[in-house]
Amino acid sequence: MSRVRQAVEGVAWGSGTLLLAHPAGAFGSALISLAWQPASRRSLGWGFRSGALSLAWTAGMNVVREFTSRRRTGPKPCPAP
Repeated sequence: MSRVRQAVEGVAWGSGTLLLAHPAGAFGSALISLAWQPASRRSLGWGFRSGALSLAWTAGMNVVREFTSRRRTGPKPCPAP
C-alpha cells in the first residue's frame, strides 16, 4: 500500500477496522456549529461541507507527517580545532 493512501485512509480506517469516532466528531461538530452561523449559511449542506473540510484537513496533515522527517536532530557540534 502506498504511503499517501495509507495516510489518507488513516482518517477513517485503522488496522482494518472502520473508525467512526473521528468522522462522527467532524460532522457532528460542524452541524452543531450551524447554530451560530448566519441564516444564509444555516443548512445541512454547509454543515456537511464543513465536516468534509475538517476530514480533508486531517488527511492532508497525515500526508505531511508521513513525508516529513521523524527524527528531530539539533545543530551538529562544531569539530574541535
